[in-house]
Amino acid sequence: MIVQTFKTHCEDCGEELVSRIGDMTGSNEIIVDFMDDMEFECNCGTTTVIHIEKYTS
Repeated sequence: MIVQTFKTHCEDCGEELVSRIGDMTGSNEIIVDFMDDMEFECNCGTTTVIHIEKYTS
């Protein structure tokens, strides 16, 4: 199993936020669609959400 670690900062207090996801396939591929609206909860009570918008040009 590979553990993927995602990091960002709290939009309210600036604290570093970490989310870990286990990859059971062992390929270590990151499928961006699963990251859409990924939530990071901070100890200060704020939830920071990463939103990925896909578009074509």
